[in-house]
Amino acid sequence: MSVMNLGATGGDSFSFDHPGATVQGAIVSMEPTQQTDMQTNEPKTFSDGSPMMMFRVELATDLRDPGNQFDTGSRTVFLKGSRKPESQSSLAAVLSAVQKATGTTNLAQGGLLTLTYVGDGVAKNRGFNPPKLYEAVYVPPSTDLAATQAAPVAQAAAPAVQSAAPQVAAPAAQAPGLTPDQLAAMQAAGIDPAQLAAAQGVQAS
Repeated sequence: MSVMNLGATGGDSFSFDHPGATVQGAIVSMEPTQQTDMQTNEPKTFSDGSPMMMFRVELATDLRDPGNQFDTGSRTVFLKGSRKPESQSSLAAVLSAVQKATGTTNLAQGGLLTLTYVGDGVAKNRGFNPPKLYEAVYVPPSTDLAATQAAPVAQAAAPAVQSAAPQVAAPAAQAPGLTPDQLAAMQAAGIDPAQLAAAQGVQAS
């Protein structure tokens, strides 16, 4: 499994501008980042001063902007809000989908994420927009067991090994009764002692 690139800048933010708006794509990267106030653009914190975090997720989608020839289909979604399933925040929706698909809370690179804006909730504060409600589907990346096995290494054909013992030339047959000096003299004269021995054997028979 590849490690997520937490330093990725991400693509264009996907705009959930109307109920029914949906985006689907393979997860390229995920980066935790602090939320900012929509009005002041200041970093948001909880009452105890701790940062209010969200997840910036980059998706590789099939979407293309006809007016942008450089559009690669990269879209960014922001997962934030309560983690409680009943809140139907973007974070809660994806968290529930991941738990349903894997039994864990691990969002993996290469997984397929679908996030849909399904409607509006009830505004908690007067003058504020109602919270958007989301549903999500998550398909974890699959593992190809065949591809993970080491490919067999082709072995070069080994040269044939001769199992038989090397043939040792048998000593030349010697004519009976010849001394070493006589044999040397015959070899110097071009006479094969083996032929002489064979001739004597024939005569003896």
